[in-house]
Amino acid sequence: VGDGEEIIQLAAYADRLLQFKEHTLHIINVSGQSEYLETTHKFKGVSNKNHVCNTDYGIVWCNSFGVYLYDGRQVIDLFDNKGIKRISPSTWSAFFSDNTMIGYIPLEKQILLLKGNSTNGDILTYDTISKSWNSGTSRAPESFIRPNFLCTPSFSK
Repeated sequence: VGDGEEIIQLAAYADRLLQFKEHTLHIINVSGQSEYLETTHKFKGVSNKNHVCNTDYGIVWCNSFGVYLYDGRQVIDLFDNKGIKRISPSTWSAFFSDNTMIGYIPLEKQILLLKGNSTNGDILTYDTISKSWNSGTSRAPESFIRPNFLCTPSFSK
């Protein structure tokens, strides 16, 4: 409170509440009779509620620095695979905007990102089983292009 950042989105996973602010993520432990701030992660905030989504594996989100997953224990950078960047910063900055949307396809166990300001449906997908990234141009039908297209966040402001 009073840090100058607005709360953008709240999400819950297991006994943790994730508070996404503009630049910061706070993970709050709510397992006992009283809650407490467990960890704070700088540069893990979001600028839009459509950047946060629930999955079978935890909470996934994106921001201008990358795509992340909270699995109940740790924040995982999905662009990093054993020290090797899977998506380059230049590729990500060309793809990501405030209008980028993130969703989850449960049947395929895939995270789907729809390019911000894209009228032709450019996408990135992350397969949670193979831990691989794929991209597609003009892949999402126009009916996909709507807020929270595959995502049901735990809480909305």
